[in-house]
Amino acid sequence: RGSGILAYYSYRDKRIVIRLPEGETDDDVVTEDDIPIDIRVTVAHELTHALQDQLYDLDELQSSTDTESEASAVLA
Repeated sequence: RGSGILAYYSYRDKRIVIRLPEGETDDDVVTEDDIPIDIRVTVAHELTHALQDQLYDLDELQSSTDTESEASAVLA
């Protein structure tokens, strides 16, 4: 597998986007075992961001910052 983004949480869309391995579609994923371990670990991390967004509203929190650095830190 090449390097790059495997999954990310979109706080604006309120969803996790997962990039499957090249040539695979969501129809190929039937059980958890069909998902490579690196993607499962990444999705667990992104679920943390989703929970943070539910608790703290990341969009609102980011827009209330004073600097670009602070805004980036909200989403780190």
